[in-house]
Amino acid sequence: MREALKDIGDVFRKSREVSEHEAIARILSFPLRKSNTDVLFIQTDLKENRTRLLKPRSILENMEDDETDLYLPSIHDKYSKRPNMMENLCLADFSAQYDTTSGSKDDDE
Repeated sequence: MREALKDIGDVFRKSREVSEHEAIARILSFPLRKSNTDVLFIQTDLKENRTRLLKPRSILENMEDDETDLYLPSIHDKYSKRPNMMENLCLADFSAQYDTTSGSKDDDE
């Protein structure tokens, strides 16, 4: 009896809990690393509660005094300015297909 309890205790001591998704990925032998799929976090909170990133210091120092937008454009901002031909595209599809590496001043285009 003591040996059985020791074995059960070892399982709890040496094991860890995993999420349902991780367990399924492990059972199906999906690789958990070295993926070529990019991940983009999309905030789903109310607009007034969303966290935003400030523009880099170099941009802030070169801004005109009357400019008030101190934040980098979010995916929500870019989605709201999408062309009319993309009006039927949902936010999830837009963010999956949008190239965020441009960094040019012509982001509106």
